[in-house]
Amino acid sequence: MLAGCGADTARPGAAPPPPLSGAGQTACRDALATQKVRWAAFDGRWGEVLRALDSGDETGSAAAGEIASQELYEWARELGLLLPRAPDPPLRTGLEGAISALNALAAPEDETPANEMRARVRDAAQQVAGVCGGTAPPVP
Repeated sequence: MLAGCGADTARPGAAPPPPLSGAGQTACRDALATQKVRWAAFDGRWGEVLRALDSGDETGSAAAGEIASQELYEWARELGLLLPRAPDPPLRTGLEGAISALNALAAPEDETPANEMRARVRDAAQQVAGVCGGTAPPVP
């Protein structure tokens, strides 16, 4: 960096999200709040899955996995409630993509390895966070 030019805080290749309407900004605020709460609920349950797997408790892992899946379905449902309040096409696309990805990850036929699930859920959340100017949950 050249002296006197200031810090370069832009990420390479990352464009700022397009400006959203007032209604879109409100929907984004609500979507990001939903994601924060739902991530915490999912992450807690997924931690139980991983601890049960580490201890060889397949029954406990399966039970915690079912509850974690329900958390993902609920997260998707809550994002879906925001769709009627999301007039901006990029926001609608982000919400729809996150909803689809969360529902797919929660489905019984999903075969995502346990050690990759948090990253996949984070990727789903990023579809909304990227449009809303927020951040997706950190993956431990």
